Amino acid sequence: MRDYLATHLPQIWQDKTHPVSKLLFPLSLIYGLAISIRQKLYSTGIFKRSSVSVPVIVVGNITVGGTGKTPLVIWLANYLQQRNWNVGIISRGYGGSSPQWPVDVTLLEKPEIVGDEAVLLRHKLDQPLAVSPNRLDSAQLLIDKYNIDIIISDDGLQHLALKRDLEIIVIDADRKFGNGRLLPSGPLRQTSESTSQDAIKIYSGNKNLDQFEFNMQFKPTRFCKVNAADQSQQIDYFENMDVNAVAGIGNPEKFFNTLKSLNIKANTKVFPDHHVFQSGDLIFNDNKPILMTEKDAVKCREFTLPNAWYLEIEAQPNQTFINKLQRSLAEITDHETSA
Repeated sequence: MRDYLATHLPQIWQDKTHPVSKLLFPLSLIYGLAISIRQKLYSTGIFKRSSVSVPVIVVGNITVGGTGKTPLVIWLANYLQQRNWNVGIISRGYGGSSPQWPVDVTLLEKPEIVGDEAVLLRHKLDQPLAVSPNRLDSAQLLIDKYNIDIIISDDGLQHLALKRDLEIIVIDADRKFGNGRLLPSGPLRQTSESTSQDAIKIYSGNKNLDQFEFNMQFKPTRFCKVNAADQSQQIDYFENMDVNAVAGIGNPEKFFNTLKSLNIKANTKVFPDHHVFQSGDLIFNDNKPILMTEKDAVKCREFTLPNAWYLEIEAQPNQTFINKLQRSLAEITDHETSA
């Protein structure tokens, strides 16, 4: 059932008339009531919202997974660092089972302890990163331990206990808000109307983005070997080649479509988002290369995979978004940055 849902939920969530969506709709009403009450409790001060001594930028989404949030976090962290910010990153640590929180994530941490996204971020960035279900604890750890002057929260849009100075909401340009329904009848974690009026909404995709004022493309850069990331191949290496492609992410079709755009002939296999891979998941009755996302690769590095590769991508926000970001940063702080 879990594999079926992983494969079919994205399609179900695009269609209000789908029988499964209709069946789940009463649960969405209950969920909607619950989040409405929760938001009211925070907005009236009954539930406490805490702040920290530095600005907080939340990069999140209002739909379930697969919008391109993590590549944007990586881009944003590098952008700020290049402009003389001392950046700290906090994350939920989803899927991690650390016996204590928060965790100051190092390059030696494993996905099963701190979550796959945290490991990916730590390997891609040289800024301090802390994870905890309580993001306030993570932020305070970084402020106390490092000379941090700005925090990026990877996800956390719905984590209302931590005050934020700027919200960046990432929306998939193809799926947008699906059928417009809340979980579990649709893909929405919250309604778009419930977000801050000052939030920057950036649309992600690989084509037809000019209609959106703020948007970003994804640029595939190279293929890296899962067991040895220092070994890489140019982006056209697998062109016209038959491969096996696996994905355990929120929007696997985005990855598969990227391979297709690179003229790669892929036999695809979908796993649930944040899937904990076992070596048997990657056994195929052929000698074809195995291609996967970088997020999946961090959970497969300890397997013996002589011909498995992950696709490295980078986010490329448009200049209009960058200009808006600069104006927003100027509003929330007196930190001087270069254009």
